[in-house]
Parts: sequence; C-alpha cells; structure tokens
Amino acid sequence: MTQEPEHIEIQGTERPLAPRNANTAHAIGGPNDDLLLPAIATLLATIPATLLSYARDTFANRASNEGPAHKPTDDTITTLWFVSIVLALFSVILRRRATPFTRYSLTASVITLLTGLLVFSWAEQPRAVSITFTVVVGCVLFTAAFYK
Repeated sequence: MTQEPEHIEIQGTERPLAPRNANTAHAIGGPNDDLLLPAIATLLATIPATLLSYARDTFANRASNEGPAHKPTDDTITTLWFVSIVLALFSVILRRRATPFTRYSLTASVITLLTGLLVFSWAEQPRAVSITFTVVVGCVLFTAAFYK
C-alpha cells in the first residue's frame, strides 16, 4: 500500500496537503483552498459569459419575430450577469490566499447569476417553466443552506 504525499510542489514552492479524513476531505476552508477557489471562480465566470451570448440571441430573435425590440428586463439580465462575471474574476485576481472576502465575492457571484437566470426565465419563458425553475432553484438553495 502506498502512502499519500503530505506536500505538493506548485510553482517551485512546497505546500502542505490537507489531511484525508471524513471531516476535511471535501471541506472548504482547508489548506487546499488556494488551489480550489480559483478553479471554481474561473468556472463560475464562464457560465454567465455563455448565458450572455444566449440571451443576446434570444433578444435578437424576439425583435425579428415582431415582438418588442427591447424590454426593461433585458438590461437587468445583462447587468446581473456582467456583475457575476466581475465578482468571480475579482475573487481570482485580488486573492493571495483564501479569505472570507473571496468567499463572499464568490457567493455574491452565484447569487447574481441565479437572480439573472430567474429574471430571464420569468421574462422569456412560459409561466409553467418559470414556476418550475423557480421552485427547483429555491429547493437547491434551501438544501445548500442547511447541508453541512
């Protein structure tokens, strides 16, 4: 049986790995946060960027199908998703170590992303789809808030 390494070398410096046990194997807040949070934040920044592209196509198709050329919710959706991108990238650029501020900015990024999705759903989808999507997002957030 091989023994797991206790340190990992990254960019010429040796960093300790979190111990592997039931309490810390997947916990955020451990020594491996400086490796995990930038990856999560980068992934989180790509989601609203992709959604912005989809929303622009949806807005253009609506205008070409004799619908309203512009709705007030269009600007709200675009702003929320741009803010989500900025917050996610901000947490990567300005962090030296995982701090509560980087976690708060990532949380704010997720909240603005989900808020933009909900506004987009209610503005562009049929009511049944919007209600179902809102209930699913609410259940996921409720579960995530109490899951430890």
